[in-house]
Amino acid sequence: MPQDQTINNPLAAYQTVTDYQTGKDAVGAELQFGYESEKFIASATITKGQAVKTVGTGAAGTATLRVAPVPTGGPGHLFVGVAKKGAAAGEMVEVVTKGYVLADVLNGVAVDVALTFSAATAGRMIATAANPPDATTIVGAVFGRTLAASQTPPVLTPIYVEHM
Repeated sequence: MPQDQTINNPLAAYQTVTDYQTGKDAVGAELQFGYESEKFIASATITKGQAVKTVGTGAAGTATLRVAPVPTGGPGHLFVGVAKKGAAAGEMVEVVTKGYVLADVLNGVAVDVALTFSAATAGRMIATAANPPDATTIVGAVFGRTLAASQTPPVLTPIYVEHM
């Protein structure tokens, strides 16, 4: 089961921010935008910025809920959020379930674009087929919006995680 939920920096709207495009301040530290997160045990290696899904493990009566990178093809998996930092299998990982986070987004995605999962790279997000998303795209497949144009990974892109 997930650990206690944490709401981080709820007054982020009142901070002075120097660079929304990179998600980092003038000295290179990650900006502390407001977000909600939960901690899970990683069932596989997870890198910072990957989209993660739930994975049930264990026998009946001892089952635990863990997370792993969303596999290629994405939809059809229970999306939880985006890993705030990396973790090895068996370690605790903080997952942003709502709000601002730096994420692995395919290169060339414009600002203010709805995101879904990559069919080519596990844990990566891409633009939805229709922007703005239509009814066939939005149900269960849109998981965030870009706050800046994406760059070539491993450069992470600021996004807002939202479940639709």
